[in-house]
Amino acid sequence: MGDTSEYKALRQRLNCSSFKWFLDNVAYEMAEKYPLPPANLVWGEMRNDQHHDICADTLGNGFGGT
Repeated sequence: MGDTSEYKALRQRLNCSSFKWFLDNVAYEMAEKYPLPPANLVWGEMRNDQHHDICADTLGNGFGGT
């Protein structure tokens, strides 16, 4: 990551608020409006031993799109 002392000094000089302050006062509805997706229950791949030429694909869709 490297030396962050210059950034810390700048934040002190500018009297910046903490990220917690930002979450509490500006983006206080963030978790309510944009909740984290549920944890994955399983990981891995799907296989069909009888049909090797068939592929399961999400077609580029992300979470909740399939």
